[in-house]
Amino acid sequence: MSENDPKVDWVYKFYDSSSFRLRLETNLKLPDATGFNLYANTTGFGCLRCKTVHPLQPCDNCGSEQFILGLAQNGSVGIFCFRCQQGFTNYTCVKCGAKNPITHETILEQKTEKSGCFIATAVYGSVYANEVIYLSSFRDNVLKNYFLGKKFINLYYKISPFLASTIVKHSKLKTAVRIFLIKPIIRLIQYFKI
Repeated sequence: MSENDPKVDWVYKFYDSSSFRLRLETNLKLPDATGFNLYANTTGFGCLRCKTVHPLQPCDNCGSEQFILGLAQNGSVGIFCFRCQQGFTNYTCVKCGAKNPITHETILEQKTEKSGCFIATAVYGSVYANEVIYLSSFRDNVLKNYFLGKKFINLYYKISPFLASTIVKHSKLKTAVRIFLIKPIIRLIQYFKI
């Protein structure tokens, strides 16, 4: 997708509908958790028709730059101001006028140099693999918000580079880690809707 400012690279905030639903369900359970917010100017809306991206602007009502996914009174998914709760359930493209729903296909974020998961990256060979993105999103949007999650992340960063450097050299080990570690972890996260 393109955007008015060619210096900004935009990527999908959620790689699929499952990660989008996970964020929505988490926001509904923990509406005051600021780690789950969307931010003006670094979050964008992608038009499904003309493929342009336009940054989320501060709240028209109170000027806040923090937003959260939520449900409108009619049950539609929307984006709501974290401070005053005013929101919207669709985005009208300023370029072509198309009315776009709030989905994993229309919410983007500015590309940053976020780190992937060392072990998953070693197994799948890319920080852009869906599993790596999913686990990185879980780390950034769930684990980082809790004391024990932060402790786990710190421990993981101490031991995982060595493990990843070993895994990347052995194809059978890659397969075993994929089947017996990464896929079960992702299934658990999805099953418990963490």
